Amino acid sequence: MRVLVATGDAALAAALRDAARDAGYEADAAMDAHELRDALHGGDVGLAVLDDAMALDPAAIEAVRRLRGRGMRVLALRSYRDRAGGNGTAGSGTAGDGATDDAGADANAPECDDVLTMPCSDAEFLARLGAAERGGAERSGLIIRGDLRIDTHRRQAFYGNTDVPLALSPREYEALEVLAQANGRFMDFDEIVRAVQADGFFDQREIMGHALYSLEKKLRRAGFMLTQRGDRYRIW
Repeated sequence: MRVLVATGDAALAAALRDAARDAGYEADAAMDAHELRDALHGGDVGLAVLDDAMALDPAAIEAVRRLRGRGMRVLALRSYRDRAGGNGTAGSGTAGDGATDDAGADANAPECDDVLTMPCSDAEFLARLGAAERGGAERSGLIIRGDLRIDTHRRQAFYGNTDVPLALSPREYEALEVLAQANGRFMDFDEIVRAVQADGFFDQREIMGHALYSLEKKLRRAGFMLTQRGDRYRIW
């Protein structure tokens, strides 16, 4: 799959392009709308990674829409401040997590298949490329939270660049998937138990308590932190 990274941030463009190339993709970068239109002219781009500025040029929008109609996928880059409404900055490195709508985006911008919030790790960026190559994160059953990847089809979880799944019990995996699907929202203990085990709720509380405890330890050993506040948990 050929990947085209289109952003006016030279450091970010180089980082994304090089990460894609190192992973075996054919990748190029476009630094302005003119370069973007020229790169799209050949029609062989499988995935376009666009920041907000690139997505607002009328000629570029038309080119992106035309190729999207032929199967090209689009990943939109959003800065952390756009996602959180705060004063965060994009920083260097690759784009970040969360497929959230940007309320400030121009209504005429082309539709996108996924949204990455900057910054994030190369591992997450490459996971999104892999999801796009397989037809999109939703259809591939892939949930991504930072460097944590959850394959809901195979019922496996991975952390970082490794393809070796975390050694999780069935209940640990189910709790992890439920928390990941909450999109950063805190879930209390009883809510998790009900989501994982609809029947036998009271019988499962002690078992789920042990499962969450061991899940937190396994994630921490891998380098990922499960946030806990009292009896509430979240993955962010």
